[in-house]
Amino acid sequence: MLMIVRYSEPIRFPSGNCSNIQCISGEPEEIREKAEKIAEENGAKVVQIA
Repeated sequence: MLMIVRYSEPIRFPSGNCSNIQCISGEPEEIREKAEKIAEENGAKVVQIA
């Protein structure tokens, strides 16, 4: 499954891109865990997962 995650603040990803939106693949529980971890590491919050 592929889902779009929206964060409260822009995040600089390892690729060098900076965005507040990211696509993550996996099971819904895995996606939420990954998104929450990324948000926490970058001082943001997960706003929406769709």
